Amino acid sequence: MSSGNASYGASGTSSVDPSYGASGMSSVDPSYMPPPPNPSGGSSYGSSGMSSSSYCQAKSVGGCSDNSYPPMSSNCLTGQMECYPTTYDTSGNPVYRRLQSQPTCVDYDKDAGCPCNKDWEHKCNDSMGSWCQPKTYGDCPITCGMNQTSCYATTYDAEGNANYTAPGQQSCANISEGCPCNAKWEEKCSGPYGSWCQDKQWGKCPILCAEGETLCYETLYDSSGYPDYMAEGNQTCADKNAGCPCNSKHENKCTDSWGSWCTAKMYGDCPITCKETEQVCFVTVYDSITGEANYSAPSTQVCADMTAGCPCIAEFENKREMDGYSWCQSQKWQCPITCKDTETTCYAMAYSQDGYPDYDVAGNQSCAPLDVGCPCDSQFEDNCSGLYGSYCQAKVYGSCPLSCAQDEYLCYDTVYTDLGEPDWYAEGNQSCANMTSGCPCNAQWEQKCTDSYGSWCQSKSYSCPLDCGTDSICYGANGNMSCPTASGCVCDDATEHSCPDPYMPGRNQCLSKTWYSACPLTCQAGESLCYSSGFDDTGAPTWTDVCSVVSDWMCPVLCAAGASKCGQGDMSYCIQSSQSCPVECKDTEQSCWVDSYDAQGQYSSGVDQCVPLTQKCPCGSGAINCTSDGMSYCLPATMTCPVVCKEGTEKTCVVMSYTASGSWDDAATKMQCVANAQSCSCGTNAKLCKFTDENGLSEDYCLPSKVDGIEMTCPVMCKSDEQTCYQVDYNTTGYPLGFKQTCAAASASCPCGKETLKCKDGMTGDSYCMPNYDLWLKQPTVCPVACDYMVEEMCSVPSFDSLGEVVSVKDTCIPKDGKCDCKLGTNAQSCNRSTVWGEWTECIPRVGGYCPVTCKSGEVSCPMLEDYLPNGTWKASRAPSVSCAANSTACSCGLEAKQCVMGDIVWCQPKSMQCPVTCSTAEPQKCYITDYSDAGDVVSEREQCVDEKATCPCGKNAAKCPGTEICLTAVARTAVCPCAANEDFCWVKDYTSDGTVAGEFPKCTPKDTACECGKNTIKCADPRDAAQFACVPKSSKDGKGGSCPKPCTPKQELAGNKTCIQTNLDPKGNFVSQTTTCGVAGSCQAGTNMKNCPSGAVISAGEQCVDLYGLGNKNGSAAAAVNGSTVQKATLTFTLTGVGGSGTAAKECTSAASHPKVIALCHGRHQLWKRPPACCRERDCRDGGGESGCHRSLPAAGCRSAQEDGSER
Repeated sequence: MSSGNASYGASGTSSVDPSYGASGMSSVDPSYMPPPPNPSGGSSYGSSGMSSSSYCQAKSVGGCSDNSYPPMSSNCLTGQMECYPTTYDTSGNPVYRRLQSQPTCVDYDKDAGCPCNKDWEHKCNDSMGSWCQPKTYGDCPITCGMNQTSCYATTYDAEGNANYTAPGQQSCANISEGCPCNAKWEEKCSGPYGSWCQDKQWGKCPILCAEGETLCYETLYDSSGYPDYMAEGNQTCADKNAGCPCNSKHENKCTDSWGSWCTAKMYGDCPITCKETEQVCFVTVYDSITGEANYSAPSTQVCADMTAGCPCIAEFENKREMDGYSWCQSQKWQCPITCKDTETTCYAMAYSQDGYPDYDVAGNQSCAPLDVGCPCDSQFEDNCSGLYGSYCQAKVYGSCPLSCAQDEYLCYDTVYTDLGEPDWYAEGNQSCANMTSGCPCNAQWEQKCTDSYGSWCQSKSYSCPLDCGTDSICYGANGNMSCPTASGCVCDDATEHSCPDPYMPGRNQCLSKTWYSACPLTCQAGESLCYSSGFDDTGAPTWTDVCSVVSDWMCPVLCAAGASKCGQGDMSYCIQSSQSCPVECKDTEQSCWVDSYDAQGQYSSGVDQCVPLTQKCPCGSGAINCTSDGMSYCLPATMTCPVVCKEGTEKTCVVMSYTASGSWDDAATKMQCVANAQSCSCGTNAKLCKFTDENGLSEDYCLPSKVDGIEMTCPVMCKSDEQTCYQVDYNTTGYPLGFKQTCAAASASCPCGKETLKCKDGMTGDSYCMPNYDLWLKQPTVCPVACDYMVEEMCSVPSFDSLGEVVSVKDTCIPKDGKCDCKLGTNAQSCNRSTVWGEWTECIPRVGGYCPVTCKSGEVSCPMLEDYLPNGTWKASRAPSVSCAANSTACSCGLEAKQCVMGDIVWCQPKSMQCPVTCSTAEPQKCYITDYSDAGDVVSEREQCVDEKATCPCGKNAAKCPGTEICLTAVARTAVCPCAANEDFCWVKDYTSDGTVAGEFPKCTPKDTACECGKNTIKCADPRDAAQFACVPKSSKDGKGGSCPKPCTPKQELAGNKTCIQTNLDPKGNFVSQTTTCGVAGSCQAGTNMKNCPSGAVISAGEQCVDLYGLGNKNGSAAAAVNGSTVQKATLTFTLTGVGGSGTAAKECTSAASHPKVIALCHGRHQLWKRPPACCRERDCRDGGGESGCHRSLPAAGCRSAQEDGSER
C-alpha cells in the first residue's frame, strides 16, 4: 500500500510511509524490532524493543488508573518498569523464543530505559524514547527530518553480488529526490509512486505504466520466424482498451472477452471464440504412418460442449478423465512432463505381479539428472550399463550382461517356451565360459554341436550341422542332410532322382522330383550345358537344358515349342508364339512409335512403324505434332505445345506456385520466357531466392513463402571466409523441433542446436551434432566410437545367435593393419585370409559361416556355391566341392547356376538370368531391351549392341516418353510420361524432419533448368561440376547427415586426396545416413555398423564378405578405376504399380536375385555388371532390398554407379 509521494528502495515495494531507503525497509519509525510478549512500563523500550506507552485492558477489570502504566502483577514496585532481556546464540543472533521466565525491574526513566546487553546490543534513542537493538542489525537508525526519508545502502562484494544480510550504511535524503544509488552496481528507477535503486544484475528498470495503461513486452524472432525467448525485447505502455501492439511480420493479434494478445504466426491462427457453454479444443496433428504427434505442426481449433469435453482422434488418441476434467492423449504416451535442461525424461515400465512388463499400462514419467540417468524399479529391474549408457532391465529377463575374461566366451542362454520353441523376445541368463569347453547348453531343449572351430548350442529342433570334411554336404528333398559315400549322395527313391554330379565325376547328387521330372543333362567333352527358352500355359518363361557346342562362351539362342525367335545372330531372342516380333527397320529407316489418343486426351493405342530417315515420325489420331531442338514429337490434341524460348537471348522459367502446405501446385505452375539477364518470377505462395555455389555461379529459384502457416526464409549466403552451418533443435525426447542455417568462421566448428551433444569424426576430425536422447531407442544418446584414422582403424565385431543371425555389433578401435578380436562377439569365429590385398581377418558366424582355404601358389580359392531352384530362387549356400582350382573358370557353380565371363572376370548366377553381352568396337554401345505382352507383362529381356551414335530401340509393346530414351510399356506411359520433349524428368524426394524419406514424385522442368528439391532438404552444389546440384535431407537420426556432401575437387585430387563416401547403419542394419568427405588417401573407412571387404566392397558388419569374381586371386583389381571428376549425370528407376501387367518383373527380382550374396554384388562390385540385375535396379536401389526376400541389412545408398561406400574414388 502507499500514500503520498513514495520513494522506493532496492526491493521495489512500499508500505505505510512512502519513504524507502536503499535497502527497501520501511522507515516510519527508525526502530523495527520483534515485539515482546507483554509491554514494559513507561515510554521507554525494553530490551525486546517494543514501546509500552499505551496498552489494552479488559473492561471487567475496571477503568484505567491515573498512572501512565498498568498495575503490575509482578514483583516490580510502583515507579519501576519491567525489562525483558533478549537471549542470544553464540554468534550474536537473537533467539526470541528463549526469553527469560522472569523480567527484571528497573526504575522508570524515559531517557535511560532498560539496560542493554553490552556484548550483543546497541542502545538506540529517538524522540519516543530508547531501546536495545541487536548489533547484527547494524548501527542504530539515524533520525531524519521532515520531508526526508531514511536510506539504507545495499552492500556488494567485488563481483557485484548483493549481500542483503550485511548491514548497509544509513543516510537521509529528500523524499522528492529519493535515496542515492550505488552507481557501479545499481540503476535508479522511477515510477508513478517514487524512485528506487535496482541491482543491475536484475536487468533494466521496469516500466511502470499510468492508470488506464498496460505494460507490453516485445518478443524477438529469428530469421525463420521462431520466437527467441532468451533475447530481451523492449517494454512499452499501451492503452488497455487497444491492447499491446504486435509484430506484423511474425505475429497475429488475437482477442477474446478478456482482451487482446500477440501470438507467433508459426503457432497457427488465433484461437477461436466459443460460447459460454463451450470450450476451446486444440486438435493435435499426427503422422499418418508412424502415429507420432507432430507438435511442431500448427494445430487446428474447434469448439466443444463443456459437458462432453473435446473430441479425440480415435485413430491416434484416447480420451482421459480425471476430477471432472477430460483430455485427449496420444495412444503412444502418457501425459508428458517437462524436465529441466539439465535433466532427462524417464519413462518407468509398469509390471504385473509376475514381474513381466505390462505394456497395456502406462508407466510413470519422471525427471532425472543427465549425469545420473534414470532410476530403476528396485523390485522388478536391474540397473545395467551398456554401450549407450545405463538402462533398466527387467529381472525376469536375467541379470545384466557380464564382462568376461580374455580366455572366456560371453554366453547367452536362449529362453524356450513350454513347447520348446525359442522365445527370441525373452532375454535369458548370461554367463562366462571357458573357450575350450564352450558355452553350456539347455539340457531339455538344446544340444551341443562342434566343429573344427569349437562348440555351440543349437535347438534340438534342428540337427547339428554335418562336418563332411572336404566333401560337400548332401541336402535331401525332405530337408535332411548327410555326408556322401564314395559313390556320392544317398537318395530317397520315392522323392528324389539320383543324378550324376557334374562337378564331382564318378559321384551322384540327389534332386527333388518336385522340381525335376528327370535328371538334368550331362554333357560330353566339348559341349556346354545350354538351355532352350519357352513359355508354359500361363505365359511364364521356362528353360530346358540342352547340350550344345558354344562359341566364345556364348550358347546359341534356342527356342522351344510355343516360342518364336526374333532378331539375328547373337542378338536373337525368344518370345511367345502368340506374340509377333517387333518391327525391324532398314538402315534407311527409323523406328517410330505412333501414339493415338481419345477425345479426352487419354492414351488409346500405339503401333510400331518404320518411316524413312528423311521424314518425321507421324502422329496418330487425336494427337498434335510439336517441335523442340529440331526434334518432333506428339502430344494429345487436348494439350498445347510447350513454350520454346529464343536460343541465346532467352531462358525458360518455371513460374513455381505452392499450396498452403508447401507442396508443388501443378495446376498453377507454368512456363515463360524471359531475357537471360532477367530473374525468373515466382507464383502463388512463392518467394525468389538466389543460390551461389563455390564457383561463383548463381541461380534463381523459388521456395514456398509459407509452409503450414510458418514463414520460410531463403538459405543464408555466407562469406568466402565462412562456412554454412545447419542447426537442428530437438526436444528432450529427441524429436526434431526446427532447422535453421547460420554462418560460422571457416576455421571454427559449427554450433549445435538445442538438446544436442557434439561428437567428433575420427577420420576428418570434424564435429557433428546428435540429439541428447535417442527417439527410436528410448535412451540417452552416446557418441559413436571415433578412431584416430592416422594410427587406428575401426573394427566392427558382430555377435550371432545360435542360427548364425546377427544380434548386435560392437565397434572398437584397433591399430592400423591390426586384426579384429572376434572373441568380443558371441558365436563369432575368426577367418584369416590371404589375398592380393594382404592378410585380413573377418569375423564370421560359427553356424553357416565359410572360411576359404589358403591355396598353393598358382591356384585360386573358389567361392561358396550358391544353389538355386529352377525358377531362379536362391536355395542355399554351401562350401565349394573344390576349394582350390587352377583358375576361376575351373571353380564350379551351384545347382541351377551357370558361369558368366566378362574379360578376366568370372562369376556364377542363376540360369534364368542372361550373362552380360560384350560389345565390339564397331558397336560399342550396349542397350538393355525388355519385351512386354499386350497386358504389360515381361515376356523377355536381352542385351543388344548398337552403334555409338545410334539410339537404343525399345522392345515389343514398349515405347519412349517424348524426347527421352526411357522405354516403358504402352499401358504405363500415360502414368509416367508427363514431360514434353523440351523438358527433363526429375524425381523430387520429400523427407521428414528426421531425414526419413517421406515420398517421391516425378516433376517436369525445362532442360536448361536444374531440378528442384523437395521438403526438408537443402540444395548443395557439386564442386566438380558447376552445373550439377544435389538435394540432401536437412537432418538425420544420427546427426551425421544434414550437411552438403564435400567430395574432393580436381585440385584436391591432384594433391593426393580421395573422396570418401560412408553409409551409416543402425545396430539392426537399417540405413540411417550417408556422408561424403574429402580426406587423405588411405584414411577412408567404413561407416557406422559397416565393414570393408578385401575386394573393396563395403557391406553390413553382420554379413560375410564373398569374393564373387575371384578377384582376390588376381594380381590386381578388375574394378573400374574412377576419378572423382567423373560424375554420373542421372539415374532413373521406375516402380510401376497399378498400370497393368501381372508383375512378372517384380517376380524376377524375388526369384533370380534374392540371395544375400547376389545383393552384396548389387551393393559391392555392381559396376562390373554394366547392367545390374533386376533386384539391384528396381528393389535394392529403391529401399535397400527390404521386401520380397532382398536382404534388409544393406542400405539403399549401396547401388551407385562407379563408386563404393566406404571406399575412395
